[in-house]
Amino acid sequence: MKELILRRITFLDVNSKKILFFDLSSCPAEEFKKSIEEFYDIIQKQEKNSIRLLIDLTDMDYIPTDVIYINERMKQVNSFLKCQAYIGLKGLKKILWHIFKKNVTIETKIFEKKDCALKWLAGYL
Repeated sequence: MKELILRRITFLDVNSKKILFFDLSSCPAEEFKKSIEEFYDIIQKQEKNSIRLLIDLTDMDYIPTDVIYINERMKQVNSFLKCQAYIGLKGLKKILWHIFKKNVTIETKIFEKKDCALKWLAGYL
C-alpha cells in the first residue's frame, strides 16, 4: 500500500522550479487519509515558505469528514507553502473549497488543466 501512496506524491522540475505534485485523482476513499498523512510527512521535511504545490482532485472519492480532515492538515502545512494550485475542482468539491479557503494564507489558484497550473506555479515569484 505504501508504494501506491508514494506514487501520488512526486516532485516535478518545471523551468528549474521544484513543484510538489499531490495526485489525489481517482483516489479511493479508503486510501485518502493515508495519502494525506504521507503528504504531511513529506511537507514537514521541507523548508518553510518553499513549496510550490499542485493538488489534483479530479474524480477523487471522499466522504464528508475527509474534507474537514484535509482542511485541518492544510492549515498545518501553510507555513511550508509558497503558493498552491488545484485542478479537478468541480461541483461540490469546488463549493466546499470556497467555504474552507478562508484558512488559506498563501496565493492559491484553481485551474482546469494541469499544464496551466504548472506554468503558473513555476512562474510565481
